[in-house]
Amino acid sequence: MKKIIITMSGLVILAGCKTQKTSGTATESKTYSIRKDKDQDGIPNKSDQCPEIAGPVENNGCPWPDTDNDTIIDKDDACPTVAGPPENNGCPWPDTDGDGILDKDDACPTVPGRLEYNGCPKPKMSVAYEVSNRIGRRPYMQSERVYENHVGGKRRFSKQLRNQLKVIQTIMMKSMPRL
Repeated sequence: MKKIIITMSGLVILAGCKTQKTSGTATESKTYSIRKDKDQDGIPNKSDQCPEIAGPVENNGCPWPDTDNDTIIDKDDACPTVAGPPENNGCPWPDTDGDGILDKDDACPTVPGRLEYNGCPKPKMSVAYEVSNRIGRRPYMQSERVYENHVGGKRRFSKQLRNQLKVIQTIMMKSMPRL
């Protein structure tokens, strides 16, 4: 009975020791392992699918992959093949309207717009104000000639009105979103 108790005590002590270092000579050091685990992840080499690299038991001793290198492991990444921030579960932020402003920052995510209007198109009042300031007055007044007579009696807008209409057209084209 004493032999069994001593043997059991020795096995308990021995099982608690993972490695034991001995030196044969001053320059040589050997490690003997009772349970070999090269990567020290707690999984014995014979059961470890990645014995050189530490990894969790749930993944058979291998580290979880991060295919898109966005620091979010594939098992937790909603878009494992496309890099994205952790705030969006590893997916890139979309830009639905293609205006260069991410939907998360875009007040009008389905309509192309400008950054200065938080992703929305230029307000109509702003365009009207810019047009009226640019030309200085309405395109024509009662005292001005709207039409000028041309050869053959055809009516044509006056040169001044044509120039003002070109200014309006230029402003309108600049304010329209590019698709």
